[in-house]
Amino acid sequence: MEGGARGGAFPVTSVPALQRPSPVDLARVALSASRSVLSWEALDVDVDVRVAGLLLAAADPAERVRHLAALAGRATSPAKAAAARENGAEGERPRTVAARTPAKPRRKQVAV
Repeated sequence: MEGGARGGAFPVTSVPALQRPSPVDLARVALSASRSVLSWEALDVDVDVRVAGLLLAAADPAERVRHLAALAGRATSPAKAAAARENGAEGERPRTVAARTPAKPRRKQVAV
């Protein structure tokens, strides 16, 4: 190959969106300038070809959403830090008090 380019194989069957297209559509693939994303413009599919991206692309869509939500929950920002400091200044979290059901009235025992 010219210019030090390397060849490689990509398991298109591991990506659900790429299991049904024709071979002609699959052949119309482009590699990003960073060499980390394969793009099928006509199919509107982009696949990150780094290991984490391949694993995420092969995952069930619901699993993908859970993973991305977990990552978003770990995000920090100045606003999140300020809110945590403000909440901490108020003391510990209030305890959850279980709602009590009213006690049944006791019957008075009468001696006969």
